[in-house]
Amino acid sequence: MNPLPLPVRQPTRILILVLLVVGGLGLLMLEWHRERERALQASQASATTLARSFEDHLTKTLHLVELVFSTLESTPDSGTTQFEAAARFALRSAPYLRSLSLLDAQGQVKASTDPANVGAGFAFGSAYPAVEPERALLRIGEVRAGRDIASAAAAGRAGPESIGGPSVVPVLRRLPAPAGAPAGWILAAVNPEYFVQHHSQMLDPREGHVQWLRYDGMPLSSSGPEDPPRGKAHSGEVMRRLAQQEFGHFEQILSDDRAVLTAYRASSEYPALIVVHLYRASVLAAADAQTRALSIVVLPVLAALAVLGAFALRRQGQFERRERELLRQLRLSASVFDASGDAIVLALPRGGVINCNQAFLRLTGLPREQVVGHSHRHFVCGMQGREVYSRMLQHLLHADAWQGELVNRRADGSPYTVLATVNAVRDEQGRLHHYVGVIRDITERKRAEAAERESQLLLRQQATEQRLLRDLAIRDPLTGLYNRRYLDETLPRELARIKRDGTTLALVMVDIDHFKAINDNYGHPAGDEVIRELARVLSTGAREGDVVCRYGGEEFVIVMPGMGATAALARAERWRARIAGQTVRVDGEQIRCTLSAGVAVFPEQADGADGLLKRADSALYRAKREGRDRVCPFSPGDANAETSARRGLVA
Repeated sequence: MNPLPLPVRQPTRILILVLLVVGGLGLLMLEWHRERERALQASQASATTLARSFEDHLTKTLHLVELVFSTLESTPDSGTTQFEAAARFALRSAPYLRSLSLLDAQGQVKASTDPANVGAGFAFGSAYPAVEPERALLRIGEVRAGRDIASAAAAGRAGPESIGGPSVVPVLRRLPAPAGAPAGWILAAVNPEYFVQHHSQMLDPREGHVQWLRYDGMPLSSSGPEDPPRGKAHSGEVMRRLAQQEFGHFEQILSDDRAVLTAYRASSEYPALIVVHLYRASVLAAADAQTRALSIVVLPVLAALAVLGAFALRRQGQFERRERELLRQLRLSASVFDASGDAIVLALPRGGVINCNQAFLRLTGLPREQVVGHSHRHFVCGMQGREVYSRMLQHLLHADAWQGELVNRRADGSPYTVLATVNAVRDEQGRLHHYVGVIRDITERKRAEAAERESQLLLRQQATEQRLLRDLAIRDPLTGLYNRRYLDETLPRELARIKRDGTTLALVMVDIDHFKAINDNYGHPAGDEVIRELARVLSTGAREGDVVCRYGGEEFVIVMPGMGATAALARAERWRARIAGQTVRVDGEQIRCTLSAGVAVFPEQADGADGLLKRADSALYRAKREGRDRVCPFSPGDANAETSARRGLVA
C-alpha cells in the first residue's frame, strides 16, 4: 500500500525533529566535554592520593633504616666481627637494603655485610644535607651506578644521566663519639629498584610514573621505563613549587613534551620527596572511551527518534504503522535483553524460568535447555538455602522489589558472588505476572575488598611492630620509664622549643640514698623493687608533657617544660617527702629509703643539654654532701665540687 502524501504541517514537524536530533548531539558533545573535565579532576585527586601513599611508604622505610642504625650504634666498639654479624641479622628483614657498612672518619669502609665493600671509600661531600656534620642526622647521598658501594666506587661519580643499569643510593648517619675523638659512620646501600617495583605495582607505567627526589632536586629513582634520572629539570616545575609549599598538585608539560598531571609531597621527616606524574593523554583516552560507549547508546536513540518522527508524520495506514512500531519495539527490547552485560532472567511466580539472556548462561556455565523451564530458586539463591529464598518471596509480595548479595556455584563447581535485583511485574489489574531478575557478577570486587582488608590488617600489624621496636629502644625494661637514650634525643629538642617560645624548663636529678647498702642488706631483687617504687612515685607526680627517665642505676631525671625554679623545688620536695614517709615491702621485709635531688633551670643556669645536666648533677652532689634526704637548687658554688668526692658520697 502506497503511503499518503505528507500533511500540510509536515515542514514544522520536520523542523522539530531536526531540532531534537541536533539538541541530542549537542548534549552528547557537552557530556563529552564534562566527562573529560571529571576525568582530569579525578585523576588529579588520584595523583595526590598516590603521592601521599608513596611518601608515607618512603618515610616509613627511611625510618626503618634509622631504627637499624640505632640498633647497630652499640656494635662498633665491640669490633668489626660483631658489627657484621649484627648487620647481617638486620639485613634479613630489610629487602630495601643491599648492604650495611661501617666507615671511619675518612670515609673508608672498615666492615660490611658485603666483603667486597671493605676498603672502598665514600665521599661525604655528596651527602645531603651537608650542614652540621657533627649531628646524628640521616643523610642521603647521590645515586651511583652499580649494585653496591664497591661497584659504585669503582665506577666513580658517573653522573645521573649515564646511569642505565643497576644503581644504589647511599644513606648514612654519624656515630656518637667522645668530644674531640673522630667519629665513624654507618652507611646503608639502599636499593632504588625496591621503590620502583612498589610504585609500578600501584601505578601502571603506561598511565604515569613516580620519581623519588632528594630535597635539593637530585633524582634518586623513577618508575618510568623511559625515564632514568637525567637531572633536576626532568621533574618540571616541582622544585620551584616545593620552595613555596611542601605538597601540591598542578598540570605541566615535561621536558620530553609530555603533558602530565603532577602531584608532589615532601617527606615529613627526611630530606626527600615523591613526585607522581599521570599522563594527560592516558587520562583523556579513558574518558573518550566512556564517551564513545555513551554515544553507542545515544546515537541509536536519536536515530530511533528520527524513525519514530517519520512514522508519526503519516496519517494513513495507522494500523500498519502500529504493527510496525510494535515489531520494532519488540526487536529493540530483544536486542537490549541479549546485549546487556548483566545477567537477566524472567520467571513465573510458580518458579519456572521463562527466558534468560546470554550473559546469564555465561555466568552460570549452563546451556539454555537446563535453565528454561526449570525452577529459578537454584539459579538465583543457590548456596543461600531455603530460608533466604522464603524471605525474598515474602519481601517481593509486599514491596514488589528485592536486592541483595548472593553466593552460587557455576556448572564447573567454582563459586561466584552476585548482586541480584528482583522486581515483580504486574498486569493492568495489578495481578502478579512474572519476575525480572538482573544479576551482576561482583566476584572480583569482593576479592579486591577482601585483599584490601587483609592489606590494611597487615599495615596495622607492621605499625604495631614498629611501635614495639621503638619502645624497646627508648624504654627502661625494669621501670617502664624512658631511658637515657630517649633523654639524649628529647632534651636538646625540648630546649630548642623552650628557647623559641621564650619560656623556662626545669630539670630534676634524683638519686636514692645509700642504695648500695639496700642491695647488700636485702639483695638485688629488693633493690629493684625500691627502684620500681620510686619510678611509680615520680610518674604519679609528673604532669602530662613531663619526661621521666631512668638515667642509670639508681639515678632518675625529670624534665619539666614550662616550670620555673620555685615550682620545680616544690615538686621535688613532695617527691622526697613521699618516699621518706613510706616503706617498701619485699618478702616480708619493710625497707625505708630516702632520696636526694638537685634542681637546675634552663636558660638561666645553662645554655645547653650537657650544661643543664651538669648543673643538676652539681646540685645533687651538694644535697648528698649536706646530709642527704634533701632537695637543693643549683648555685654557682656547686660547680667547683669534685666529681670524685661526689661519687664517694653517692655510694
